[in-house]
Amino acid sequence: MNITSLSVSLTVNDVKSSSDYLMRHFGFKKKIAADGFASLMHEASGINIIYMQTGLEVLPTFLRDVPVRGTILAFVTNDIEAEEARLQNEGVRISLPLQNRGMG
Repeated sequence: MNITSLSVSLTVNDVKSSSDYLMRHFGFKKKIAADGFASLMHEASGINIIYMQTGLEVLPTFLRDVPVRGTILAFVTNDIEAEEARLQNEGVRISLPLQNRGMG
């Protein structure tokens, strides 16, 4: 299988706030947006995150009214301590303690 990219789709109650959060704090850019939908991309990493509004008719019926929960997006960076400090200075609530797991 030749995978050329990966997108994560998350059903949320507030697409605009969710999108704004990733754009403001993590450098994502909006690729496509419509009513109840936003596709974001992080150019340096190639990560795609799609937000879909709960209740959106294009969602499968069994997921349509189920907002995302229990999902962790883990971003790997070269200087995790500096990024944690930057996010805290920007007022981001850190919900998990810093984890340095030495990828690679």
